[in-house]
Amino acid sequence: MPPDHDHDHYIGLADPWRHFVVRALAGGAAPAAVVDRLVAQGVPRALAVHEVDVIAVSSEALGTLVRRQRMVLDMLEHLAPSYVARRPLCGAQEFYDRYFTASRPVVFLDGCARMAARRWTFDDLRARFGQATVEIGARDPVTMRLRDALDRMEQPDAPPELYLVSRNQALAGPLRALTDELAPLPEFLDGDQARRTASLWLGPRGTLSPLHHDTTHVYFCQLHGTKQYELVAPWQAEVLAAPIEGSDSGFDLDHPGDVRVHRLVLHPGEALLVPVGWWHRVRALSPSISVSLRAFVWPAGLPWYLPGSPGATAVGP
Repeated sequence: MPPDHDHDHYIGLADPWRHFVVRALAGGAAPAAVVDRLVAQGVPRALAVHEVDVIAVSSEALGTLVRRQRMVLDMLEHLAPSYVARRPLCGAQEFYDRYFTASRPVVFLDGCARMAARRWTFDDLRARFGQATVEIGARDPVTMRLRDALDRMEQPDAPPELYLVSRNQALAGPLRALTDELAPLPEFLDGDQARRTASLWLGPRGTLSPLHHDTTHVYFCQLHGTKQYELVAPWQAEVLAAPIEGSDSGFDLDHPGDVRVHRLVLHPGEALLVPVGWWHRVRALSPSISVSLRAFVWPAGLPWYLPGSPGATAVGP
């Protein structure tokens, strides 16, 4: 019963403090320590004791499960490689065994070096497709000639919002002919599917894709310019505890604490496997042309993996 025994006038903890209590107890904190923390923040002791007792009783079983799951996550992190391998391209079976099924990112130094698309530069696209009309921008997209967009993107003060992104669907429309140049591909990618589903990323220095995850493996090809990737494994509990909206994370990647962040730079001709669920932030270090592919010869999508969804389930269908 509430400490004042008056249900009509009972004022409990604000929701943010209740969330704090749940997280603290689930993380193994002693109830008395949680009470002391609330009191130090100005909560009356009687109210703090009552609220913590109620939450502790209702969340004891859940807390046990969460602590055990946290132990599993910590074990996975302890056993995971402390680096992202940079190596020559490998065959399909080795790729499947070592990286695809192991959810392990890898940089292939020659991952897209043999593609005809390696000829793509700003000058090349300007000469061949400059008159094409394209949509630019993730939010409030604008329409312009590709030539004009490329000219602006190469300026030192080009705004990062001047970014042709996946949702602009350029390779499904005005630049469709470019998909024929996404070859030859590694043997673990399907050419027909790649031409249908490839996404183009074209922009100036400074473009930024905030920390997020995808629901499928992605084979990211850097064709021109350089990009920085920052990767965090999906089993990092601190990231899962941060606010998540859809597939975007509110975790502060610039102050990661003990969270392991893999930072790497992709150069022209290199390709990166970004496994499903891995958090990543991407920044262009120069004017850049990239293509992302999801055309694996094995099923690679986990559409149910949305830990930020209010209706997220513990396992997939």
